[in-house]
Amino acid sequence: MSHGITYADLRFAKAPLEESQPPLAHPEEDLTYENIQLPRPQEEEEGPPRSAGGAAKASHRRAGYAALAAVLGACLFLLATSIGFGVRYWQVSRQLQQASRAHERERKAQAQRIGAQEGGLERSQQLLREAEMRLSSTRAALWESWEAGNRTRRRLEEQLEAVAQVQQQRQETGRRLNETEAKWQQATSCQQRGCCPCGWKLFRWKCLWISQEKETWANSRWACHEKSAQLLIVKKPWDAVGGKDAEILEPSNGYWIGLYKISSSRKWVWVDGSGYEGTLSSSYHSTYGALINGRLSGQASRESYHYICEKPAEDPGPPDPFPC
Repeated sequence: MSHGITYADLRFAKAPLEESQPPLAHPEEDLTYENIQLPRPQEEEEGPPRSAGGAAKASHRRAGYAALAAVLGACLFLLATSIGFGVRYWQVSRQLQQASRAHERERKAQAQRIGAQEGGLERSQQLLREAEMRLSSTRAALWESWEAGNRTRRRLEEQLEAVAQVQQQRQETGRRLNETEAKWQQATSCQQRGCCPCGWKLFRWKCLWISQEKETWANSRWACHEKSAQLLIVKKPWDAVGGKDAEILEPSNGYWIGLYKISSSRKWVWVDGSGYEGTLSSSYHSTYGALINGRLSGQASRESYHYICEKPAEDPGPPDPFPC
């Protein structure tokens, strides 16, 4: 304890002593607990003899002084203990107050730090939400760009395909033009030199045989086969024999051509195996195709018409010195 109290510091009040008590060596000194001296029995025996009543009184006084000293010592001990506990309680209370104030300051500082961290967390969450919004906008813009890129790529592919088709058509047109020019030159040469056998007529780079007699379709096909030819095939509109080219045919006559109907499928096909594309006026009993007044129509197998054979026009080589 910082404020200790010892028994040596306690002082007692001065009291008169009886005649039987020996005088103090130093009367001027203060009376303390350590300076109290009680007479010993030996000293009492050595003194002058006293009466029995005086001895009893002296004995009672000595016992009272001893009890009083014991009580005072106990009181002083309890007082010193109480003061020590009080001082200790004050010190502990002060330390607790200081610790409480330090704890309060620490709590406030911690609360401030927590508040600052919460504020920083809210700011971070706000920044995160803004970043998510920007990311969503960027993702949407990227998706739109990707879609636009796909649309552009599809349009480019379509344009490239169209260009390829145009180039193919151009090549096909050039090839046809070259073939047409070659055929035209051949036709011109054939007109000048004669590319068809005697009795055959040159018509659009083909040699045609127009019969004078009438036959059924089957007999007409066999007759053309004997001439190393086949019945006429007119797949394209410009191959039809009619209009201004009708002078090679008799309008009043009908002519068998190389078109017939398959009985199982009811489809019209040409003698070279290719299918017929287009419409044909015919009845249910029509089996073979014929040119009637320059138009294609279906006719029955029992009918008899003239027939037209065809074969390619060929360069006969040097002119025949004995033409037909």
